Amino acid sequence: MLDTSAEAQPDVQPDALTGDESSASTEEPVAPSYPAFEQSVDLDNGVQLVVAAHQHRYRFDPATAERPWAQIVGGGPEMTPNAPDRFPTVIEGKVDGGELKITVHNIKTGSVQAELAFKPRA
Repeated sequence: MLDTSAEAQPDVQPDALTGDESSASTEEPVAPSYPAFEQSVDLDNGVQLVVAAHQHRYRFDPATAERPWAQIVGGGPEMTPNAPDRFPTVIEGKVDGGELKITVHNIKTGSVQAELAFKPRA
C-alpha cells in the first residue's frame, strides 16, 4: 500500500522555516520533534496517527520505538511542474472493517500518493 521506495521519497529538503531550497539539505529527512506536543499525546487511548496540515512537502513518518504513532504531513500549495515532489494533498480517512483507512490524494497529478491502514490497538 505505502510506496517507500527511493523513487517515492524526496531527496532535497527545503529550509524548514523559509522553504528555500538554496540552503536545502540532500540528507534523508528527519521527523521534527515537538516535546510539548509529544507529551500531550494520549497513548493510553490508542493514538496511532497524527495528521498535520499545510506544509510545502507531503511526508509520512511511520511510528518508531521512541514515537509510537505515525504522522502524515499534508503538502501544498505547490502546483509548478518543475517541483514534482511538491504538491497539494487531500487526506481522506474512513473506517472500514474496523480499520482506519487513509488515502492521500496528490491533487497536482490526480493520483493516489499513499494508502495506509491502521488496526485498533489491543
